[in-house]
This record gives sequence, structure tokens and C-alpha cells, in this order.
Amino acid sequence: GTVAAEAARDALALGLPAPPLGGRAGVAGVHLEALGRLLDVRGAVSVADRRGETAARLEVALRVRPRGAPGGLEGLLGGTVDLDLGLNVTGLALPHRARAELAYQFFDRPPVVVEGLRHREALTLAVTPALLGYVAGEALLVEVRVLERVGSS
Repeated sequence: GTVAAEAARDALALGLPAPPLGGRAGVAGVHLEALGRLLDVRGAVSVADRRGETAARLEVALRVRPRGAPGGLEGLLGGTVDLDLGLNVTGLALPHRARAELAYQFFDRPPVVVEGLRHREALTLAVTPALLGYVAGEALLVEVRVLERVGSS
């Protein structure tokens, strides 16, 4: 298929809206197991392109409150947890007249698509068995998109 068709199919598989015509620079997966112990998730992961090569780096800061409470996330079952999510993409080569977007979906929240290479969001989540399963067994997938800039600049 075409690159646009592949990007649309991949976005659908990730549960994200299909990107406009253009391309996907790559996808990064962030493991969330530390949240189960109510510890912050910090670090950088590779954004892998379709060939499996590194297209950029994704720096992640996921701050949890309350932090380090006894019993971990499971001890908060029936309550809530607050998360501050920060995403920053570095090292991405943007062609002239191109723009970048970040797309992701955290747990059962609606998909988020934002223009630019940096994003911050505050979340308050109900602590349910489904959230415990997500944190233990899933990764937060972040798609980095490179799109043609429309109009004159």
C-alpha cells in the first residue's frame, strides 16, 4: 500500500485518528510498570521508524501523586491517582515546510493529537482493575508525525 494508507492503518491499530496525508516519523513505547509502585516514570526512548531505525528520541516525564504510597497503585483501588505527563521529542530532522505532531492515548482517555514536539497534560484517573492491568501489561505508545505545512509561511 501507499505510505498514507500504511500510516492510516497503523494509527487505527494504535487506536489513534489517522494522520493527514504526510507521514509518520515513528512510534515509541513507554513501559509503565513503575506506576504500579507509584513511582515516577522518567527517561528517553527511541522513536523507531518503519525500517526499525531511530528517527528521534522521546523524553518522557510521568509524575504520579500520591508518590510511593504503601500498597502501590493497588492500594488506591477505588480512589484516584493524579498524573502529570510531559513529552518532548529531540533529534527529529524536519524537512523544510514541514510540521510535527504527537499522537497518543493514555489508558481509556480519548486520543490526543497535538501540534509540535512538546506536550504536557495533567490527568486524574480512577484506580480500577482495568487501570492496574494497563499499567502492568501495556505501554504508552506515542506516534511522532511529520506533515506538510499547509498554506504560506
